[in-house]
Amino acid sequence: MQIRNLFFVLIMQISFLSIAASSGTVVGNGGEPVLHFLEATRSNLVETVRTVFLTPNRLNNFCADQSQLSQDQVIFCQKFFVEVNANLILLNTSQKPVDFVLRQDPLFVIGPDGQPMPVSARTALGPDGPIEFHFDSVKLMAPKAMLHLLTHELLHKVAFNGSYTSDNSPIGPFDQGRKLIDAIASSLTNEAVDQGRIARQFFLLDNFNCQIRSGDSNMGFRTRSLRQFYDENLANYKSSIGDNLHEGELYLVETPNTKIVYRMSISDKNHCTKMNDRIQRNTKISLWRVSNDKKIIPVLLKEETLDGVNPFCEKKPVYMRTSFENHEFNCQYYGTQGISNLSLNP
Repeated sequence: MQIRNLFFVLIMQISFLSIAASSGTVVGNGGEPVLHFLEATRSNLVETVRTVFLTPNRLNNFCADQSQLSQDQVIFCQKFFVEVNANLILLNTSQKPVDFVLRQDPLFVIGPDGQPMPVSARTALGPDGPIEFHFDSVKLMAPKAMLHLLTHELLHKVAFNGSYTSDNSPIGPFDQGRKLIDAIASSLTNEAVDQGRIARQFFLLDNFNCQIRSGDSNMGFRTRSLRQFYDENLANYKSSIGDNLHEGELYLVETPNTKIVYRMSISDKNHCTKMNDRIQRNTKISLWRVSNDKKIIPVLLKEETLDGVNPFCEKKPVYMRTSFENHEFNCQYYGTQGISNLSLNP
């Protein structure tokens, strides 16, 4: 095989997007995916708010979709949104956006009757302090519900006419602040659906830098994997390259009829816990000779397993490298992104 006859191909079924840094704290096992879902929700909220404010027709009809509101309440709802939207965006796009904290223990706030009531999230009035989320309440929450919940909490942290809106105190034509901010949260959620920003479920995409070296030739690519979860706590999962249609395929054309395909899978039974227990996780790397003729079974050229290794958990880079003859394949994990609609990828 001559180098001049080689060329490199990377098929990207899902295009590359920039990755937002996660701003949050995980309390207990399995929380990391939920923080990515919250970051995706934050991003969707910011873009939805911008679109509504900058689109006259959307702004003029904002809150009018909430049938429970009187005309005076709709007008006040619009006025409130116009005043707070800039700070709502700033609160989530500054160098230090509002922090998210996941709690295992139940969360309580004072209800309308003056008694403690359990909630899925809570925060202090004003821009300081994090938003706390009850892990079991939000871990499987649909994107629409999470957007509504996050918007509600964030509206406690922006000022209107110099003061912050609480759930139980009256404001304008509303006898309770929660009725106002729930109306705004519902209207923004409907806008996000209308704008195509959210779908029925969340997805987690793991991103990798990859290289192929063959002789003096060297090519670099970026690809991503759709993480597959096997339990409701999001702690048991698999992420891979080359195993399904939602992943990039990294390969080297060997002959006019065959190619050498790189495959990699990361499995973890208990996300990043008990790191000394090598049975909990592993990373498998393999090379296959695949024929263009689909009737010919692929041939395994090389396979190795890194027991106890999950690149998502390691504090230093893990190089998932393997070689065959004078060809070297290598991928390195560099970040994870939560999204709520795969069709959003350009």
